[in-house]
Amino acid sequence: MVPCMVVGPLPKEPTIERFLYDFIYDSEALIEMNELLCADVATAYEFMDDLYMELHGDASSRPDRIRLRHSDSEEALVVMGTHFDGVN
Repeated sequence: MVPCMVVGPLPKEPTIERFLYDFIYDSEALIEMNELLCADVATAYEFMDDLYMELHGDASSRPDRIRLRHSDSEEALVVMGTHFDGVN
């Protein structure tokens, strides 16, 4: 039997961070919460940028704001106001 030897640090397990992104409808006093699982906060910000653009291309959902936060915090990482007045 050949002994097993580890050289250097063990490979890092990929981590997944949990975020919540909210659709906020002011006129209806409604917050629609959604879960986002991704590798890191930079990926979550990129998701929010893409979501913002997608919302402005789709007339079916028109929240007043979208908000990103860590799942264990009420503090917003980013809040983006939407502007549908120029969208058909």
